[in-house]
Amino acid sequence: MASENKDAKRILSLVDYIGGDYQNAVADGKIINTDEYNEMLDFSATASELGSSIKTDKEYVKDDTRLLSKLINDKADVQSVLNLSNKIKQNLISDFNLKTYPDTAPSIKVGRMLYANNCSQCHGLTGMADGQLADGLVPHPANFAKGDLIEGLSAFKVYNTVSFGISGTGMPSFPNLSEEQKWDIAFYVLSIRYEDDSQYLASTVDIPQDLNNHKVLATISDDDIRGRLSSRSYNENQINNIIAGVRTHSHLSKDINSDNEPLILTVSLLKESISLYEKGDKELAYSKAIDAYLDGFEKIENKLAIKDNKLTRNIENKFGEYRGQIKSGEPLQTVKTTYQQLNSGLNDASVLLTNTKPLGKFLSFVQSFAIIVREGLEAVLIVAAIIAFLTTTGS
Repeated sequence: MASENKDAKRILSLVDYIGGDYQNAVADGKIINTDEYNEMLDFSATASELGSSIKTDKEYVKDDTRLLSKLINDKADVQSVLNLSNKIKQNLISDFNLKTYPDTAPSIKVGRMLYANNCSQCHGLTGMADGQLADGLVPHPANFAKGDLIEGLSAFKVYNTVSFGISGTGMPSFPNLSEEQKWDIAFYVLSIRYEDDSQYLASTVDIPQDLNNHKVLATISDDDIRGRLSSRSYNENQINNIIAGVRTHSHLSKDINSDNEPLILTVSLLKESISLYEKGDKELAYSKAIDAYLDGFEKIENKLAIKDNKLTRNIENKFGEYRGQIKSGEPLQTVKTTYQQLNSGLNDASVLLTNTKPLGKFLSFVQSFAIIVREGLEAVLIVAAIIAFLTTTGS
């Protein structure tokens, strides 16, 4: 069943991509972009192969994916390809119980940091496709800051691309990212072009009720939203504000304390570090461990020390231990154990930083008070038992 679902997800990813991009490859029965068309041929052939091999009694999977491949080979009209793609998508989602949205509202703040660590080398920090590796890639990385592509992009499509990559291009898959992290990146990508428009970030943006839901927003593009709103009594400026609002507004994000952001970066860099060590890249793993401390933990170290100095020192010591083990090439399991201990300490720090008052002395007081109460209660029970004994014996 797991294998079936994996293949179904892969087919879903491919037909979703085809449905959105075929219009850039063919128009009026003619190829308008050879690279795009070749990509459509490749993806539809892969979908057809998966559809033929998947173990299911749903015959449409084989028949419809094969038909989709034929339509693309025949350079069929855009609407026919789009209609069949949508039909396959809806059937797969229904019959294989595939989820097209995250369980909880994604965090755009976390997405921003994950994007910076995993995507900016190609797509650029501002989404302008101007990262340091961009010039060497064919085709060029997608531009998330402007252009027609971003208008037709949904978070679900970005999520699928991050999950599976795009064969024949420089876009890899990211198996080391969790499902939650992939969705965080996907929602962030759709917010990039609105980041500098502070007017859109105000909490006064009036979001229509049907768009005030991350499950809905996961599967629709800005073009889709524009289509929905244009049939209502909204002018163009209002529509633009609403689209920007739903893509950036904090009501869609987890409530993350700003002090926790450096910790999120710390955890992300440490995860990269241990992954690199597993692959045998000791030097880069050490470098990431340094970055995790200097670019992340150090930013909140003083604040954390005010709340719990002992925890802060323990984390600091674990950082030193972790770096030392990497540098000396300790066994992987030894380094992993320290990594897990370090992560546990960072998790405790995260909990503390969500509170507004120093907790170190307060926690010590509560613990001491609990001991006193417990000891006192035990003493009372002992005295009560003695009195009861004396009463029954008549002493």
